[in-house]
Amino acid sequence: MTHFSVQSNHVHALVEGDDVQSLSRGMQGLGVSIAKRINRVGGRSGRVFDDRFFARALRTPREVANALNYVLRNDQIHEARMGFISDRTGEPDPFSSAADIAAHDLAAHNRMATRETESAVRDHSCVTSRTGASIDAAEEGPFHPGELEAQLLAGGGPPGAGIRDWMTDQHRAFFEALPYVVVATLDGGWPAATMLAGSPGFVSAPDPHTLRIAAGLDASDPAQRALTPGTPAGLLGIDLSTKRRNRANGIITAAGDHGFTLDVRQSFGNCPQYIHVREVKAVPARVAPPETLPQLDGDARAQIQAADTFFVASAARTAESNGGVDISHRGGPPGFVRVDGSTLTIPDYRGNRYFNTLGNFVSNPRAALLVVDFATGDLLHLQGAVEILWDTSEVRTFLAAQRLWRVRVDRVLRRRGALPLRWRLLPYDGRSAR
Repeated sequence: MTHFSVQSNHVHALVEGDDVQSLSRGMQGLGVSIAKRINRVGGRSGRVFDDRFFARALRTPREVANALNYVLRNDQIHEARMGFISDRTGEPDPFSSAADIAAHDLAAHNRMATRETESAVRDHSCVTSRTGASIDAAEEGPFHPGELEAQLLAGGGPPGAGIRDWMTDQHRAFFEALPYVVVATLDGGWPAATMLAGSPGFVSAPDPHTLRIAAGLDASDPAQRALTPGTPAGLLGIDLSTKRRNRANGIITAAGDHGFTLDVRQSFGNCPQYIHVREVKAVPARVAPPETLPQLDGDARAQIQAADTFFVASAARTAESNGGVDISHRGGPPGFVRVDGSTLTIPDYRGNRYFNTLGNFVSNPRAALLVVDFATGDLLHLQGAVEILWDTSEVRTFLAAQRLWRVRVDRVLRRRGALPLRWRLLPYDGRSAR
């Protein structure tokens, strides 16, 4: 073990070994040893940890540097997330290996340690692990390798304990009250996104593992056409009037002209950041024939440039339990998406650090964007290849952005009046996007 950080309910460790398997076994053994000592000190017996642990192989010097920074500064990162102002600025975490670093020069130590571990990265495998609740079994964590790599490239991720394979009663009731949901699936290997609408109750959750959507499916929409049994899909339930949103990803178990059923494999909530508050009302449907475009035309560019909200579908490692299809909300000031011909540049703001979307892009750099015209009910469906810009000076031209990603759009579908809903943007009252 080269470095560690002990927090209130989890441990981070940076370790070296001959191969990934031996490192995994070593981390299991470490968890068992810690549990035994806690039981001994507390005069108790039985299981200590209830959640999961995960390990991530570090294969480049940059990954090692990011992991070192995340592990040695973990206490400050958690304090900042909870809004605390530390009175130990510049001092090392006393419950980490940083406390033993001479002169407390963490930046210099990180640079030195990165150089020292480059040979280990080349010759062996270096793994950073989070052991938080359940180290007595080598369970997979909630994140797939692409998400873990994105977290490392961004400087670290969260414990991930908020991701369940079942829905809480609160989430079930939330979905059942919605008049619309955003849906993602796969269209010939590409992510595809759409929005379905109905009277509240058109989504039902008869049990914690099942969502049923009773909505007529339009075969002219590639995303709806791809909703077939056995395929992965993701749902985003979002209430723009309250800024609540919950996600549910899983496998379609039944589908027909009047809807589909989802077996939920991942369920979790998101914070209300970057959501613009809108009121919705139902209107008579006036659907025009779909328009397939060879590239973005003037109307499409104008719609994107005026948008303060869009939805993004991504997919990766769909055969694995922690992979699948995902749909996410993105919001910002009007014009926050920069349009240059058929290339879109999109800021990535501070979030929950799960990096579900960017992690999927790491594994599978393809995206589907859904741009809703809230005043007309028009839907603009976009698909294209993705490039993530982790380090670029261009990020400074986007207010508050932490990184950027680009989509080279090569598939465009416009469906005018596709939604029987219209939204009214409410004046900023302290609850709007920020």
